[in-house]
Amino acid sequence: MRNLCLVLIVWAVTSNSIQAAAPKLDLLYPAGGARGATVTVTLSGTFDPWPVQVWSSRPELQIKPLDEKGKLSITIPAECPVGRGWIRVFNAEGASVVRPFVVGALPEIEEVEPNNELAKAQVVPGISAVVNGKHQANNDVDVYSMTLKAGQTLIADLDASQSLGSPADPVLQILSPQGFVLDQNDDDQGLDPRLIFTAPSDGQYLIRTFAFPAATNSSIHFSGGANWIYRLTLTTGGFVDHVLPLVLSRSTASEVQIFGTNLGPDPVKVPVAGLDGERLLISGPQFGNPISANLVAFPVLVELEPNAIAQPQVVPVPIGISGVISASDDIDAFRFSAKKGQSLQIKVLARKLGSPIDPVVTLTDLTGKQLQRLDDQGENRDPDLTWNPPADGDYLLRVSDLHDRGGPRFFYYLSISPPQPDFHLTVATDNFVIPVDKPLEIPVTIERQAGFKSELEISVQGLPEGVTAAPVKSAADGDTAKSVKLIVTGNATAFSGPIRISATTTADPKINRIAQFPLTEYHSDFDQLWLTVIKK
Repeated sequence: MRNLCLVLIVWAVTSNSIQAAAPKLDLLYPAGGARGATVTVTLSGTFDPWPVQVWSSRPELQIKPLDEKGKLSITIPAECPVGRGWIRVFNAEGASVVRPFVVGALPEIEEVEPNNELAKAQVVPGISAVVNGKHQANNDVDVYSMTLKAGQTLIADLDASQSLGSPADPVLQILSPQGFVLDQNDDDQGLDPRLIFTAPSDGQYLIRTFAFPAATNSSIHFSGGANWIYRLTLTTGGFVDHVLPLVLSRSTASEVQIFGTNLGPDPVKVPVAGLDGERLLISGPQFGNPISANLVAFPVLVELEPNAIAQPQVVPVPIGISGVISASDDIDAFRFSAKKGQSLQIKVLARKLGSPIDPVVTLTDLTGKQLQRLDDQGENRDPDLTWNPPADGDYLLRVSDLHDRGGPRFFYYLSISPPQPDFHLTVATDNFVIPVDKPLEIPVTIERQAGFKSELEISVQGLPEGVTAAPVKSAADGDTAKSVKLIVTGNATAFSGPIRISATTTADPKINRIAQFPLTEYHSDFDQLWLTVIKK
């Protein structure tokens, strides 16, 4: 009897230790779904016990754990905004990291293996679909088939690295039914490929994808793995490449013009509203993919041709300019006035916005004497220069492509403005747990930009009743100007939920910023932090 009791006690301790673990979420698959659909999603990770609770940055999604362990049902309302959101799972012991879930506007299907040979190509129904697939193992090749008519233009856009955090560097090909490669692309949107292909004749065409590791190694074969997921958009309908202006002024913007493929002969203009925050998502029924635009406080304009070196476009400062290097010999020139002692920040956004241009900025005086030439900065191909004018007067600024290329997709955004003192908050994790009988320390890093010197008060929002965190001050100088620690105490009541950390200037003008956690693998920042309070 004594031995039996011992066994029961050991079992109870082991069972409790298994239960006392936060869930671990490695992957959602498929990583998206269409508006108006209900999707069954498989979770990869550790989930003991099941079911877990689910949180999403998109509260309109109706998410329910199914009876089968690791399965979620996600219902997407028909009016749900398109684009990427975030999902995490949690229990009383803690929460997982966030993983992406994309809401799309086109019908969606899943890859069906085997589809690695031309003769076994998976047929894509209709004229538009998003395929959720995986480069699931080394040497995996996925092939799809679509029927096209002569003159019909197919957009094949594969999203893996940019939005989904896949470790793949994928390749995309269009093939004839006989297997001849008609078009191919490797890197277009970062490491992700995009093809715009016009069918020369009626018939079946094959779309083939395979991948190499994004982190280069000594292997010389196609690679893959369980987390090498992708979303492949295949459509002969409207597809957006960019908008003009690329960046919108909060005070004056009223509409944008859409540029892309299969949009029809007439210009497509979309009204914009709700110009708060940092970014605006733009979508419409006439195109299958959304696009976003940054928001700024100063005026913006679109370049006007002709604006060659001999006839530069005169612009005020501060200003934001959306332009296109429309041909291989195109150089856009702008003339502006500056004063000695008043520094200016000259910045180009292009690669970050999805443009294939490799921009070069050249700054001269009116005699043509070169004062600055800026190309890449480390791994960043978008120039960013803080410049001090040597004298009062007018200056010329030229934007061109390093390799003298051009075309309708070679767009860029140029800003010329005095450096704006500002600050940025970051935290090292997005997931915090208050342990039993111990306070929680949250280090916060403050990056002060362009000589920002104001004192800040940093605090936590969203704490449950019984949990407190006294605001802390970040002085204009000294150690606390760069980093502080928030002390969070209290665990009388169990809690799992989102919190935010913010900083506000203590003197006017009041400036408020939210602390961000860098989601490096997803090329994004995230401000909806998570707190778990474990009850005593």
